[in-house]
Amino acid sequence: MRKFELKDIDFFLNNAAAYISSKLPRKKPKTNFNVLVITGVDFPLDPAALIGLPQEQVYIIRSVAGLIPPANSESDLSVMAALEYGVKIRKTRHIIQMAHNDCNIINALLNPHSSDVSTILNSNFLPRWLMLTSSLICGSMEDENLGSRRGQCAEELLRIGFENLMTYPWILDPVWSGKIGLHGWHINEEMRGLSVFSPKTDEFRAI
Repeated sequence: MRKFELKDIDFFLNNAAAYISSKLPRKKPKTNFNVLVITGVDFPLDPAALIGLPQEQVYIIRSVAGLIPPANSESDLSVMAALEYGVKIRKTRHIIQMAHNDCNIINALLNPHSSDVSTILNSNFLPRWLMLTSSLICGSMEDENLGSRRGQCAEELLRIGFENLMTYPWILDPVWSGKIGLHGWHINEEMRGLSVFSPKTDEFRAI
């Protein structure tokens, strides 16, 4: 993989100019999003391609570890505002959380010797953000197999996400009335597998 330097901004600019002049689609009328996807900043797949919809029908929110704060949190307002925009303004019908085993935050939490751990602990905002994962840290260390522990952490992230999303009345009420579908997808890159979370059983079902 090519390592980019600061001087490579000209490379980015030239590519952007070429794309805008030749490939940028003509302005289309505003449409509502069919799907709102919540995932991590390092999620390796294109969510729109993954679910088989065009980009303009998928609204994507990316955050560190794919976390969404609870409604009463004093955390990042930009994430909460993005969520509210997708639900209230763009009228999404499905909210899909996507978590994956190879999340950098998961790897750092499971490897105390990682250089990322000290960076996280000495950062200004990351420690407070990761307080949202306290149940993940406490509840995912039982299995000694690293791959299994990664999977447990990814699944726990989705459980945390479900709990936090349901603290927003404008998500809770439409979910209960059947106007919005809430889904949790766990992607296991190593096993090339997909499993889906069922809040009724608190378990994951392989697809």
